[in-house]
Amino acid sequence: MPEDDGTRAARTPDGRVHVDFYAKRAVADGRTVELTYGDCRLLLALIAQGEEFRSHQDLGLRVWNHSRATRHDIGVRLAYLRAKLGPEWIETSADGHRLGRPPLPPTP
Repeated sequence: MPEDDGTRAARTPDGRVHVDFYAKRAVADGRTVELTYGDCRLLLALIAQGEEFRSHQDLGLRVWNHSRATRHDIGVRLAYLRAKLGPEWIETSADGHRLGRPPLPPTP
């Protein structure tokens, strides 16, 4: 759920992912991940959309404020997020992309 105006910080409804835009980092299931400006913008957009899949074009509008972002642009940025967060955190379908809901990590 977005905090502030949705551009500074956001948290998923279940609290498993928190993004701090100014610090350029995210915490996913207790693990801190350093992010770039573009990573932050994309992750904030994925959190804001909730369970809906979003197309490349829509994500381009939300992240870069224009629809000229290519599939390659979004694909590269999503690949960076997958590498940092883990592949289970980004879901892709014919309808687009959304933030995944991986199984909870085991408790010690």
